[in-house]
Amino acid sequence: MAWSFREATDEFGRALVGERGASRHTVAAYLADLEEFRRSYAARRERDPEPASVDTADLRAYLATLFGRVDASSISRKLSSLRAFFRFLVRRGEVNDN
Repeated sequence: MAWSFREATDEFGRALVGERGASRHTVAAYLADLEEFRRSYAARRERDPEPASVDTADLRAYLATLFGRVDASSISRKLSSLRAFFRFLVRRGEVNDN
């Protein structure tokens, strides 16, 4: 059975610490970025995202909400968090492509 978004983010957080040795600040920042994406998605679609069904249009819609609200370096970090998350999901077989 595929992971829910929350299960996937929990597993990702554990992997950041266990596999990459990430600091607690890094893990907190990545997970906060993913939670912000989840809330944005849920506000648009009225449900949490399913990791395997998130597509480029969903990510672009989220990034569009950030322009004018946060600076470019923050957008870049949020995008980096999402990329790392989906790379992790590909490695774990939860999604087909990043």
